[in-house]
This record gives sequence, C-alpha cells and structure tokens, in this order.
Amino acid sequence: MNIDGSARGNPGKLGGRGLARDDNGKFLFAFASGYGWGSNNRVELRAAYDGLLLSLNKGFRQIQLESDSKLVIDLLSGRSSPSWQGRPWVARIKNLMNRGNLSLSFIHREGNSPANGLAHWGGELQESRVIDRFEDLPASIRGLIFLDWVGLGAVRAVSESA
Repeated sequence: MNIDGSARGNPGKLGGRGLARDDNGKFLFAFASGYGWGSNNRVELRAAYDGLLLSLNKGFRQIQLESDSKLVIDLLSGRSSPSWQGRPWVARIKNLMNRGNLSLSFIHREGNSPANGLAHWGGELQESRVIDRFEDLPASIRGLIFLDWVGLGAVRAVSESA
C-alpha cells in the first residue's frame, strides 16, 4: 500500500490517496478521499489510516505500508512522538496495526509517484472513492503505475543555477 497526502497550502485543502498492489506489482485497488481543511502532517496520517482500514476490510492481513512522509513512518514506528493534533490518528492507526502483519517503509517521492499522482488528481474530492478496476483510474495514473511496475520511476527535475 503506497499512500500520500495532498495539502493545497499549509494549512489548506486536504486530500489523501492510496494504491494497493500485490507483491508482483499487480493493481488491487486505490482510494481517494477529501478531508476538508488542515495541515500536511494530518493528511498523511489520515491517508495511512484510510489505506490500512480499507486493506483490512478487504481481507488483507500482510500489508507493507510505504509513505514518502518520513515523519509518518517515524511516528508509527515509535521513533518520534506525535503532537497533540496527531496523537488521536497515531493511536487509531496503531490499533489497526494490531489486526494484521504490517511493515512500514519510507520511500522517496520518486518511488511513490503513482500514489503522489493520485493525491494530486483527487485533491478536489469532497467524498471518498474506492477504485477497484485499473481501467477506472485516470490515464495519467495508469501510466505512472505501469512505469513503476517496469522499474522506471519518476525523475525529479532539478534546474541548474547560473
């Protein structure tokens, strides 16, 4: 499960997204949710919660959660303590973690490009959506998933200063 959050401003309009694939990279499902207004850390935690809950409700018990938010991975693994705003979400996620076999991984943004693309695609959503068919994803997201599957991750452009 790759998750990502999108905050249009900080604080700003929030959206969380996730993408589940099997251990061969085959698409299983994706989700997209709008979360109203808040901070970037809150949206990353909420996306982790939604992704885990959905995975568990679909019967998956072996879950590797990957996020490009090192803070979220550190909070969930106990290497960092949450702020008072994040404490309730961390507690909810840890409760879900007890229902399955979960491993946590930090992944650089370039390796998380399909979830990142979903986060930006669904930033305007007000309701939650679960996408169970690969064909129902936007073509740009399907392309990112395909590139990731064949091992061609996204490349972050860096401009040279004069």
